[in-house]
Amino acid sequence: MIVITDYPGQAPNVVEDQVTYPLTTAFSGIGAKAVRGFSMFETSMVYIIFPDGTDLHTAPSGCWST
Repeated sequence: MIVITDYPGQAPNVVEDQVTYPLTTAFSGIGAKAVRGFSMFETSMVYIIFPDGTDLHTAPSGCWST
């Protein structure tokens, strides 16, 4: 799964601190095999790799607050 987030007008360090790091931390706690985040000008990309056989429709629900 790839989560791409736009943060218009923001430098990579701001995107990292305010978007990429919080998302990476949240996704790390849902049983993913690997989580990698990349920050660049105006954009954050977080790659989440789940173990084989994981239901991708319900897997991310563990990190959303209701």
